[in-house]
Amino acid sequence: MRSALSLIVWLGLGLAAWNGYGQIGRDGKGLGKEGMDRPARGQERGGLFGTPDSLQADTARWEVKTYPSSWYRYIHPSREEDTLTVDTLLDIGERFRVNFTERDIFPFMPFQNIGQPLNRPGGEEPLSFRWRQKVRQGKLPAFLGADAVPVYHVPTPYSRLYYLSGNKQGQMLHSRIGINVRPHWYVGVGYRGLSSLGYYRHSISSHEFWYAVTEYFTPDRRYMIRAVLVKNHLENEENGGITDERYFEMPGDAYVDRAKIPVRLEDKSLWHSRQLRLHQRWRIKKDKERGPEAGYIFDYLKAYYAYESAATGVYGPLASGAGPADSTGMRHYFHQIYLTFRWKATGIRAALEWERHFITFDSTRTAVPVPVPRQNYFGDRRVLLQLFGKYTAVRWRAGGAYDPYTSLGSFSGEIQGWRGPDTLEIRIYAGRERAPFDMLVHQSRFDRFNWYHPDARESRMQAEFIYAGRWGRMKFRWSESVDPWFYGTDSLPHRYDGRVSVLAWEWEKDFSRGKWHFYPRIRYQTLDRTPALDLPAWIWRVAVYYKDKWFDKRMDMQAGITLRGFSSYYMDGFNPLVQSFFRQTRKTYGGFYLGDLFFDFKVKRFRAFLALEHFNALWERYRPRYYSAPYYPYADHIWRAAIVWEFVN
Repeated sequence: MRSALSLIVWLGLGLAAWNGYGQIGRDGKGLGKEGMDRPARGQERGGLFGTPDSLQADTARWEVKTYPSSWYRYIHPSREEDTLTVDTLLDIGERFRVNFTERDIFPFMPFQNIGQPLNRPGGEEPLSFRWRQKVRQGKLPAFLGADAVPVYHVPTPYSRLYYLSGNKQGQMLHSRIGINVRPHWYVGVGYRGLSSLGYYRHSISSHEFWYAVTEYFTPDRRYMIRAVLVKNHLENEENGGITDERYFEMPGDAYVDRAKIPVRLEDKSLWHSRQLRLHQRWRIKKDKERGPEAGYIFDYLKAYYAYESAATGVYGPLASGAGPADSTGMRHYFHQIYLTFRWKATGIRAALEWERHFITFDSTRTAVPVPVPRQNYFGDRRVLLQLFGKYTAVRWRAGGAYDPYTSLGSFSGEIQGWRGPDTLEIRIYAGRERAPFDMLVHQSRFDRFNWYHPDARESRMQAEFIYAGRWGRMKFRWSESVDPWFYGTDSLPHRYDGRVSVLAWEWEKDFSRGKWHFYPRIRYQTLDRTPALDLPAWIWRVAVYYKDKWFDKRMDMQAGITLRGFSSYYMDGFNPLVQSFFRQTRKTYGGFYLGDLFFDFKVKRFRAFLALEHFNALWERYRPRYYSAPYYPYADHIWRAAIVWEFVN
């Protein structure tokens, strides 16, 4: 891993030495607080290469040193009709993305070391529910899927380096480079490496990711192909939390050094996966967005999960004939054939999907009421129909999917409209799907953790109303699960015979007066008391910061303080053996706050982020009560540094 990191660093330094003065930033009125997560309206994909660029002639390449920011485009991974200019501005949204996920983790509670799971006070998953059906829950925050690999359209090579310091020791480096070899042929590669030693014993994170992407379309745009290859290697030491919470809450002088607190486990978990995604599209009419088009999407994911443990005192007795470790092999195949018809402002898409999921264990386990087969197969065949369109300043889409063999189906709809600075989005979803795969079947060398529920199903309904504009950003979300599956207090999957309803309201706004800013974000959520789920009533975060331009306006800076926390509730525990969170009713957690002091600055396309995270632990560490999960204390104060450096060569 060290040689790979050195190679990436030297590559980045070489690109910096070759760096020109191409301008890059936000286009028009900008992207707002969400950065690249918010679509830039009216920027269609075909417009990038409709103007001359430096790739047309060698002479022009060296004569032209600057390019409009709109020429550097980021293609949205899952919504190809939306393209964004690459964002290099310094704002408070970038500060909130300084973590190992590179996303704003407001509704989550991180563990004490980077690269570890995220607890869910907001009741959400770090990735979409479809990934929850393929990837272990504890590995979701660090997992990188093919749908997250960026594709760019750039007139000159574009590269990006992201560095994040680790906890006690270690660091994270994420680098990528994208090149349009020809205006219609893009090639990109990237690497992300993470190694960090936590403050508690047996809490090392060691992750590696490699990905490559290429996109080619013919000059007349009648044919397009995109290929993405991703490799994930996630390895963690698992300590199972501390043995007694009194060692943390009343440490005295003996356990102020957190490495001296005894832990429950000395285990290791490993997730290794490879994913290949291909997308092809054919258009009937030459160089026209309208008219019919056909496409094919293929996705293949092969994964391996292993857990090494001998902790019979924690997990119970071993099953007869148990091997040295739990190991699970998984293969997932996805095929989609679609046909799209577009008219002036509307369109319709019909598709057929085949999805197969194979789960393989070392042997057939018989030490349960129902034997756990060695090989397990789950398949779905769906028919999809989607309508979409645009009318003046309103975009809409609606569609459904149905599997006639399993009677599983779903319906979703979305409306987005804007008027001036205000936007309104409405999203709805209703569907009946399989439960997450780790609840369907599981085999372990520990006798208690073997189960077989091949027919586990659950229904979900959700409606969201999102407003963004002069009064800030407001979000109303209602969700309901019918007969959901969950991990109970015994860390085993159970089916709740009933409904679980959650109603949440969220608001955020950046108030400014001169160079001072006040930026609160608040979520209030309610749910009926149920053994399947518990959530805090309040989740909040407040930032007070100063923003200015220094050194003759050559350096942008922002400095301030953020406070975040959530109210007390029966926080979910974490079981590293199955890499899932489970319900507990022993004790409530929460009611604490985490404070960060930060100073960020930007010079051209170089951004640096410095922070003293959780500074209030300096006077609370002798009577702490901050937990990421039961028996998992959160880290004390941490000095954190991050660098984002983008090059246009």
